[in-house]
Amino acid sequence: MSATRGRGTRRVVVVGGGIAGLSCAWFLARDGHEVTLVEREPRHDAHSTGRSAEILRTAVDDPVTREMARASAAMLVEPARAGLAGERSFVDGRGLVLAFDGAPDWVGDALGTLGGVELDRAAYAANGAHFAPMGERFVAFPAAGRIDGTRLVRALARAARARGATLVRSRGVREVEVRSGRATGVVLEGGARVAADAVVLAAGAWSRPLGAAVGAPLGVRPTRRHLFRFPARALADGPDAPPVVWDDAAGVYVAREAGRGDWLLSTCDVEAVADVDAAGRYRVDPAEVERGREAFERHLGARWSGPVEAWTGFRDLSPDDRPVLGPDARLDGLHWCAGVGGHGFTLSLGAGRAFADALGDPEGALARRCSVARFDAPAGRPAGARG
Repeated sequence: MSATRGRGTRRVVVVGGGIAGLSCAWFLARDGHEVTLVEREPRHDAHSTGRSAEILRTAVDDPVTREMARASAAMLVEPARAGLAGERSFVDGRGLVLAFDGAPDWVGDALGTLGGVELDRAAYAANGAHFAPMGERFVAFPAAGRIDGTRLVRALARAARARGATLVRSRGVREVEVRSGRATGVVLEGGARVAADAVVLAAGAWSRPLGAAVGAPLGVRPTRRHLFRFPARALADGPDAPPVVWDDAAGVYVAREAGRGDWLLSTCDVEAVADVDAAGRYRVDPAEVERGREAFERHLGARWSGPVEAWTGFRDLSPDDRPVLGPDARLDGLHWCAGVGGHGFTLSLGAGRAFADALGDPEGALARRCSVARFDAPAGRPAGARG
C-alpha cells in the first residue's frame, strides 16, 4: 500500500472473502481506497458462496432489495458497467420462470422494470414442461438464469488485486480492535494486527459474533438451506437447457446444470442455526431429504432413487429481507455488509456498489434505507417490516 493516501480515501479492512466481501473490496479499491480483505479459508468459495444454486432472481418482495437486485443484474449481464472490462456476461440467459399464487409485492415491477412476461398455463407448459407447478400464475424472465459464480469470484479477486487491494487468505480474524471508542482495525489469529480507518463485517453468518463482541449486535439470524443434485438420467426426457423454474406456491426450485448436466433441486427450507461453528454445521437432515424426494416425484414426475449429492449452506437473514449496508452509529469505524440472505449472487455487484457509495455518503438515500439504524423501532420491530 502507498505511504500516503489521497483526499477522501481510507484504509479499509473487509472481514470475509465470499461474494459479498469480494464485491465490497472491488468497488472500494476501484474508488481509490486502500483495501485489505481477510478470509480465513484458503478459497473464497469455501462456505455459502460455494454452496449456492447461483440463481439470478430479481423478483423479491422488499422494494429496496428489489431495486438493488435490478442494479446488480444489469452489471452481471454487462460486467463493463461494474468496471470489469473484458468480462462477458456472468448470466447464462437460459431464463427463469416463477410460479405463484395471488399478487405478491414484486409482481408489479416484475411486469415492468424487471422485464418479466406473464404467461398463461399453455405458455408456461412450453417454457417449463419438465415441472408440474402448484402455483396458478406464471411470469417468465427471459434474460435471467444461473450466474457463473466461479468466474465471478475469480474476476472480482483479480480486479481487486489489480487495483492494489491486498487479499489475505487462510487467516481468520480473532477480534475487531477498538481504541478510544472507535474500531481501528482487526486482530488476526496468531496476533497480527491490520490497522484501518473502517472495518467492514462481510463474513455472512460469522459477522454477527464479531459485532456483538464490540457492543454492536446485529439482528440477523443464521439459517441453513438444503440443496440436492440428482443425475441427468433421472429425467431422461427432460429438456437440454430449460429455464430455472421456481415455484413459490410449492416452495421448490429446480435448475439444470449446463451441457445436459445434473439437476439441482431445493425445498427452500429455513432452518435456524444456533452456532455456525458447531460440529456438523453442514449436516444433511434426513427429514429434508424426504421432503426433497416428495418434491422431486410430485413436480418432476420421475422416480427418486436418491440424490448424487446433498448439502447445506448458510444464509444470514434480516427481519425485513433487506441487506444491512454501511456504518454502525454505535461504534465509529464499524461498517456492515450483511443480511443478504438467499440473495447473495443476485445482489453481489449491487450490494458492493451500494456499500462503497455508503462509505462515501452515509446519508445517501440507499445507505439510509439499508442502515442498521432502521432496526431501532418500538418493541424490536424493524422499520419497514411487514406483519
